[in-house]
Amino acid sequence: MKTSYLKRYIRFRTNLEGRYFIWSIIIELISRFPISLKEAIDLINQNWRLIELTNHDEMAYHESPEFWAKDFYWGHNSIWWKKGGNRIQMGLEPLKPERKNKFDNYYVCTINTGEIINNYSVLLSYSNVKALKLIGLIDKDKGLIYSFSAKNYNEALMKHYRKSGWGTYREEG
Repeated sequence: MKTSYLKRYIRFRTNLEGRYFIWSIIIELISRFPISLKEAIDLINQNWRLIELTNHDEMAYHESPEFWAKDFYWGHNSIWWKKGGNRIQMGLEPLKPERKNKFDNYYVCTINTGEIINNYSVLLSYSNVKALKLIGLIDKDKGLIYSFSAKNYNEALMKHYRKSGWGTYREEG
């Protein structure tokens, strides 16, 4: 088995559970925002350089990967959970843009994490699938489970939740 991809790049202590949680945050970051895998990992290292994800009681687990992705990208002090008119009323600066709406194909696929449980299923846009295939995190000949078209990641999540029987997806914030 190859070395865990994240073990090479994460600059704080983690266990297997912590690395899977980090993968979930990375997928949220690269899917919601116009950033690369490297930039996503850099944001996580910058924000969590003083913690350890080695215990399932760690405070980081009290929030979702979606929460952490938004908090890392926009910054906690941005009060990112306030939207539209609420931001204006509070005198808050506009938020950095999310990834633009663009009709795209989204794939449920597996990432080769290099961990004990190697195949980790995720939802990614076609461009992210291509990028992860280039660095060997998704097998070129397999790994795509199913796909559908959507105008953005949130719409893709809604479709994925329905197909998986998980109920209705609701965005945080």
